[in-house]
Amino acid sequence: MASSKQLATVGNWSIEDIETMKHTLAAGTTDSQFQLFLRTAHASGLNPFLNHIYAIVYQGKMSLQIGIEGIAYLAKQHDGYRGYDAQVVCDNDTFKARKSTVYNEKTGKREDEWVIVEHEIGFPRGKVIGAYAIAYRNGYPPFTVLMDWSEVEHFLNSQITNQKTMWTKYTADMFKKHVAKRALKGQFGIDISEEEIPGSGASALEYEPERRDITAEANSSTAATTPPPAEEPKQTPPPADDSLEMERLRAEIMQKQAQLGLTNKAKRDEHMDKHFKFNGKVPTVNEIKAYLQVLDLHIAEKQAEQDELPI
Repeated sequence: MASSKQLATVGNWSIEDIETMKHTLAAGTTDSQFQLFLRTAHASGLNPFLNHIYAIVYQGKMSLQIGIEGIAYLAKQHDGYRGYDAQVVCDNDTFKARKSTVYNEKTGKREDEWVIVEHEIGFPRGKVIGAYAIAYRNGYPPFTVLMDWSEVEHFLNSQITNQKTMWTKYTADMFKKHVAKRALKGQFGIDISEEEIPGSGASALEYEPERRDITAEANSSTAATTPPPAEEPKQTPPPADDSLEMERLRAEIMQKQAQLGLTNKAKRDEHMDKHFKFNGKVPTVNEIKAYLQVLDLHIAEKQAEQDELPI
């Protein structure tokens, strides 16, 4: 691909790396959009292969998605990084915060800051009504961000694929990541362009792949679409009308495989051979869709493991 050769000198990414990015993490972008995505990632020090930054295409327009991993990575490049804490506040929690004046050793000035006075929880906690995050840095007062549920409620009506589902099913996780990014950016002065998808009313930066348990669904789909070997030992290539759909599905497969760290052909083939068996040499549209569901399940499991880690 010509554009890959032109971009081969960007950072330390090889032509193979760039080809993989083009067809997975930036699937659906035009050559010019992909160049912008790649050069933005390089200039900001973000690594697409480490889930720092993604390109999301919506109605032909590209928006950049920077995950909490990317913001945390940029924060760690500053002196004095001491981590952060993010929590949701629910109906039945006891929560108090007050505005306090603190002394900033670095600036020599007194500044107003929010201070969490009390946060006591009990079960059941009730609905999520807010969230807060505190970013810590040596020599600086803690930087606290408080957010009311009304400030993020619009994500439940997002037009971005899977965003509404993620915020509905994983409200607490998504809210904590959202407010944590705000706190880290404020504490470390991270000023990086965060584009919004036109007309959505929601930032592209809050998109994450949908997580769901689809094992039974995938198996059911496979069973329903796999013909008996005795009747049809070989499958014929898909009809010409399916060619565009097949191309789209293959690009989606590569994108999801990249999310799992399967960034070269050997790893992708190994995963496919281990977790899904196609019935013939040429897979059908339904078989590919079933394999995509298997990938969704593994992505969900990977994300669940990350969510269990202290943030």
